Amino acid sequence: MLWEMLKKHPWAIGISVLGHVIVIAVLIISLDSRPKPLSVESGAEPIKAVVVDEKKIDEEVQKLKALAEKKKTEALAKEKKEQEALRKLQAEREKEEARLKQAEQERAALEKKREEEAARLAEIEKQRKAEAEKRAREQQEAEAKRQEEEKRLAAEKAKQEAEAKRKKEEEAARKAAERQRIAELEAQLAVCHAAMRDGPGGG
Repeated sequence: MLWEMLKKHPWAIGISVLGHVIVIAVLIISLDSRPKPLSVESGAEPIKAVVVDEKKIDEEVQKLKALAEKKKTEALAKEKKEQEALRKLQAEREKEEARLKQAEQERAALEKKREEEAARLAEIEKQRKAEAEKRAREQQEAEAKRQEEEKRLAAEKAKQEAEAKRKKEEEAARKAAERQRIAELEAQLAVCHAAMRDGPGGG
């Protein structure tokens, strides 16, 4: 945990080292500048000098503590500011990701709808073509039936006309033969009558 604190706040090491250096320097200076011991008559002078040195040291320590506290407060404020900025950045990133995700979903939904519409139109076109082909086929079949019926009726008419012609010709031939037979009978009768007139007792 201490190592993590040092990694997060490397300035703390510098302040701590600096504090120790200052304390040691103050002690050395105080020892060097401390007045020489006087005779016994000097009384409490050495004690007073030591008290003054301790006061200076305490002031320096307090200054170092205040500086360290200030640095700590500034570092915490900076860290808090950085964390807040990071949080905002993370929130913006998540918001942007959500926006992109929603846009992708909308694009996918639109693409799906477009594909469905294209498939629907293709099915309609397929049905239209099938209906058109069916109608064309039915029309062709109807036309073929009509032409076949026309041919049948024409053949039937021709047959009827041929039959009527044949019957007419047969009737004409029968009448001609009948007239011929009557003419022959009349001729025979005329011969008989003539013979009867010209025979014995005639006249």
